[in-house]
Amino acid sequence: GGTVIVYSQGRSPRDVLLRAKSKLETAGGRVLGIFLNKVRPEGDLGRNYYYHYYSYYPNKEQRIEKDRVS
Repeated sequence: GGTVIVYSQGRSPRDVLLRAKSKLETAGGRVLGIFLNKVRPEGDLGRNYYYHYYSYYPNKEQRIEKDRVS
């Protein structure tokens, strides 16, 4: 078993999130992951996701084909 932390973008500073994770682990809890909620695509995180999403496709043709299929 373990815990999944749900984090809404912009609701709490990053250090609060990291502190909560640390306290759970110190108490013997196992953090399975962090679920990002309410991500705004116009924010820095949205641009970062967009970059990483497209970085999976090594060339432009594969990106275009993926866009057509979607």
